[in-house]
Amino acid sequence: WDEMEEDDLKILVTSKPDWDLRSSLFTARERVGGAYFDEEMITEALTNDLNLTKILPMKVVANEEELSELQEALEKVYGDLVALFRWYAARDDLSDPFTISWEECRDFARDAGMIDRYLTEGSMKNEFILTNVELDEAADNDDDSLVRFEFVELVTRLAQRKFVATKHCETLSEAVLMMHE
Repeated sequence: WDEMEEDDLKILVTSKPDWDLRSSLFTARERVGGAYFDEEMITEALTNDLNLTKILPMKVVANEEELSELQEALEKVYGDLVALFRWYAARDDLSDPFTISWEECRDFARDAGMIDRYLTEGSMKNEFILTNVELDEAADNDDDSLVRFEFVELVTRLAQRKFVATKHCETLSEAVLMMHE
């Protein structure tokens, strides 16, 4: 820096190069589900989300083996779930952009064509309420809306109700993938 002329140094400091994805640190990332994700990040984020859910404690799955199978299925659709969560969370200018309300969840199910005789709005509302139950008194999130890990839990519960309980699928893993189709 000592050898640079003051005018050249000013140009260097004040110039702003054009940003280009191909030459940025994001180059190696693959676009998945409407966002850029590293494969390792998807697994880590999903594992974290599943650890925060009540899927195992509330017996949505019977054991760790079923939870592991569910995680394998969810990994295939997790990028899309996160993108959907972000889109519905950001729709309302007046609410928290990191949560989705019952109304936004209902809109998601309507938009996805999930509401039918096997999954009514009433049964979906019940699943929304169950998803929002806090087993830990220290849990600090809103009981009127879902954060991302709760959205993953809700989608899992809806797949169970719509496809497993009605015998359209044998396993919850199959049901999650069927719901994604």
